[in-house]
Amino acid sequence: MKRDVRSFLSGCLVTAVAISLTGTVAATVAQKTLTADYNNIKVTLDGQSVNLVDANGAAVEPFAVSGTTYLPVRAVANALGLNVAWDGNTQTVVLTSGNNTSENSSNNIGDYYVTVDSAKTTEDRDGNPVMIVTCTWTNNSDETTSAVMSLIARAYQNGVELDSAYMIDDFDSNTMTNLRPGASTQVQYAFELDGSSSAVEFEVFEAFTAGDTGSVTKTFTVG
Repeated sequence: MKRDVRSFLSGCLVTAVAISLTGTVAATVAQKTLTADYNNIKVTLDGQSVNLVDANGAAVEPFAVSGTTYLPVRAVANALGLNVAWDGNTQTVVLTSGNNTSENSSNNIGDYYVTVDSAKTTEDRDGNPVMIVTCTWTNNSDETTSAVMSLIARAYQNGVELDSAYMIDDFDSNTMTNLRPGASTQVQYAFELDGSSSAVEFEVFEAFTAGDTGSVTKTFTVG
């Protein structure tokens, strides 16, 4: 199903990005004024509700024009684990999955394979809101290493990086556990939320590379 949705995105979402919130669409040689209808349109993926947010974590809403529904490109791409960029020279929305030859290739980060499994909202011992993100990582390098030495994890809310939370209960970081080459384990990362209900954008990439070897990202709702 995910591949079908990606085919849909590549075929029609490029059109959607050209329509502004005021309902004006730019054609090749002219402009045309349209009426955009907002009817609280929702999106689900494999039966799960998708929280559509922009790059700053603000909610964005799909709309319909003359019976055709348009979805926000960046929000849907993030929900599907796709990278999205805008090429202003060619007026093109560029969607990539890291490596088009494999469904799971975007989970490869340098010498490691990482999946972002889940997230839950809880509280620290002082009652402050915290999000705990659980990942599974596989050491595909030829050396024994740990997640704390191999990966960098960050989270953003409203476009601002969140501080790491120091948890005692209901938390098993496991990031200092060494793995032999080929072994896998789950690790957890905890972040202090800013107190709002805005979505959290989580990313993990290889240490000492500034993300040059790729990254895995996922957006989570708060609550």
